[in-house]
Amino acid sequence: MKLRTKLYQASLLVLSVACVSNAQVISLDSVLARVDRHNPALQAYDEKINALQAYSARATAWMAPMVGAGTFMTPYPGQKISESRDRGFLMLSVEQNIPNPGRLNAEKKYLGSTSAVESEQRSVVFNELRAEARMAYYQWIILEKRQQLLTQSKTIVEFMLKTAQIRYPHNQGSLSAIYKTEGRLSEIDNSLLSTQAGADEQKYKLMTLMNLPPATSLLPDTTLEALGEINITTDTLALEEKRSDVQRIKRSIDVMHYDQQRQRAQAKPDFRLRFDHMSPLGNGMPSQFTAMGMVSIPIAPWASKMYKAEVKGIEFDIRAMQRDQEAIVNQVRGRVSFLHSQIILTQRQLQNYDEKIIPALRKNYKAVMLAYSDNRAELPEVLDAWEALNATELSRLEKKESYYALVVTYEKELEK
Repeated sequence: MKLRTKLYQASLLVLSVACVSNAQVISLDSVLARVDRHNPALQAYDEKINALQAYSARATAWMAPMVGAGTFMTPYPGQKISESRDRGFLMLSVEQNIPNPGRLNAEKKYLGSTSAVESEQRSVVFNELRAEARMAYYQWIILEKRQQLLTQSKTIVEFMLKTAQIRYPHNQGSLSAIYKTEGRLSEIDNSLLSTQAGADEQKYKLMTLMNLPPATSLLPDTTLEALGEINITTDTLALEEKRSDVQRIKRSIDVMHYDQQRQRAQAKPDFRLRFDHMSPLGNGMPSQFTAMGMVSIPIAPWASKMYKAEVKGIEFDIRAMQRDQEAIVNQVRGRVSFLHSQIILTQRQLQNYDEKIIPALRKNYKAVMLAYSDNRAELPEVLDAWEALNATELSRLEKKESYYALVVTYEKELEK
């Protein structure tokens, strides 16, 4: 009875390894927040946005004034000068180009709009990195749970082996069953090693995404569950608002509209002021000056061809980008619908594992274990029952990993 009680308790206990570790448990939200703040690729986009905003200040700048000095109407050396006034003049000149305010404002709006495109592109990259971090985090959870399950399995198989070794001298077991159990135990050790390697891979992947030193000691929150209830979104306007790649196209179209306005502003004239002061080099001539104002004529047919062609070409580019936007939304709508249906099916499969398949196999294992404790079953039968239960629990973990992958992809499509 004492041996039977021990066997029964060993089959029912859910054993876990209590690791003495200083590892900090980090939540998924903390991981995503750190990726957003510290990932080098995203920091590069932040600097690019700052650079574009700084560049926009140049839009209202004028050309530097021109200052010159020289001679005016001065005879070449060696020529005969009949009068002193024929010696010419010393000339000082000042010239300033004055751009049209309308052109400056159009340029400022154009340059100021370019940073919005980079901002949306940053969101596109962050969405990719966020999905990668989520998948790595969920896989890390699955591998930790797999490691716990394998550790439990190893503990129970070790107990089976000890029991078989005790029974064998009393002719209550076979040597082949002992060898078979030892083989299963070695297989579990190999599985534990590969599982630990996989967990380390996901950990280091997250460390890279978070820009943390590889030696940082962290553990995932194994109690985390992905979304339970998912509401499908197929509304076109909602998809357009959620997708940063669609918003990037919209911002690019805005930039093109500003570029059109900038090109149309080329039809506005620019101005130029010039002042010349002349001091005579000889006697008998007064000091003189020249003041001149000039205006460009960009509406001249030979000059207007350039900006008119630019305006027309940009309009075609805008139409092309609008078609790209419609294509993206249409594709996303189809993918979201498919992912939603797959998530629902996978949830039902997991429910079957939890409510039907695993409970039935657990009852089968308990029954065989009780029969073995009463000497009505052999150790190979117990091993087969345990392996069936253990393999099914591992299959459930694989199905849970597939479920997480579907959820991550779904969230990535909707940028949640």
